[in-house]
Amino acid sequence: MSSVLIIDDEPAITSALATYFERSGHEVMRAHSGEEGIAAVKRAHPDLVLLDLRLPDLSGFDVLERVREFRPVVIMITGHGDVPDAVRAMQAGAESFLIKPIELTHLGAVAARALEKAQLRQMNRYLTDRRGRLPATALLGTSAPMRELAAQIELLARSERTTVLITGESGTGKGYVAESIHRASARGDRPLIEINCAALAGSTLDAELFGQELAQTNGGEALRPGLLDIAEGGTLFLDEVGDLDPLLQPKLLRVLEGKSFRRLGGTREITADVRLIAATGKDLVSEVTEGKFREDLYYRLSVMPINLPPLRARARE
Repeated sequence: MSSVLIIDDEPAITSALATYFERSGHEVMRAHSGEEGIAAVKRAHPDLVLLDLRLPDLSGFDVLERVREFRPVVIMITGHGDVPDAVRAMQAGAESFLIKPIELTHLGAVAARALEKAQLRQMNRYLTDRRGRLPATALLGTSAPMRELAAQIELLARSERTTVLITGESGTGKGYVAESIHRASARGDRPLIEINCAALAGSTLDAELFGQELAQTNGGEALRPGLLDIAEGGTLFLDEVGDLDPLLQPKLLRVLEGKSFRRLGGTREITADVRLIAATGKDLVSEVTEGKFREDLYYRLSVMPINLPPLRARARE
């Protein structure tokens, strides 16, 4: 069971969200103002915070800044017109955002990812307490291959614009290596955004990665930011990149070649200041040979490849 704090001044929304999480077996706390929410974070250290962007006494940004030292996992709640502010909040440390009216199916998926991250943070704090403040590479092991891997991570951390391709079997720690590179780099205080390319396909993944522009009946545009927007200044980790939809491979290639992209449904070129780290358990050379993966994209991704040894080769670690 996890603890969830809801900070929102609208009783109907607070009640609906609380009921949802309570039925899922979580402990729920409620706050109806920014100051009340900050006090609850300091007192209870909740695993997850749902934070309204607009509160009667403080803005969501104010609350986010004042609870930063407690490192809560925060999901921002916003109205349709506040999407750019929500993106800015994610760049300031929020995990994700939900747009009112909130769809419970979307809430469940977003909350599950956020709670998983909260658990990882708890484990990280535990390991830090046990082992002291060691560099990220200190937990890799002492064998020759692991020492070489640690040296590669430190080298890549210094080259904060270099694209990295991490390969290895499932369970070898590709995500840990990506996080270690990001944390030790000059981008370490900016967002690290992860997406599993095998989990979504087609236009859904297109909108998730690159964002979407929708024409409205009044002639304006509705903007839905993508993960490249949210990762601005930080790192985008593309897990299972070998499963990337073939129709999206040219768009990713454009980001790597020109540091720009177009949102789904849009015509404007958007500049991206994002480092890309990709990972796969597939043999991409074979995928290229079989015509399943673009050769030019493979070479752009594998500027600095890292191959992780299988777990059976680390039996003595």
